[in-house]
Amino acid sequence: MLRSLGIALQVLGDVKASREVLEQSLSIAQSLESTNQLGIILLSLGNTALDAGDNSAALDYLKRAESASNNPE
Repeated sequence: MLRSLGIALQVLGDVKASREVLEQSLSIAQSLESTNQLGIILLSLGNTALDAGDNSAALDYLKRAESASNNPE
């Protein structure tokens, strides 16, 4: 649910709030060991970072998303 809010905030152009909400979503998914959600959330964070013009962070998130998707535990 937080991921959906984060995406909505991104679409509305509030990338700072989007990133904060998506980071909360990521933290929850990690604490619940919800590996099936990690890649999706990291991809959303990467897209938000791209929208913010933070290419370095975007690349990091996208690499982490790829790793999470290729190595589900």
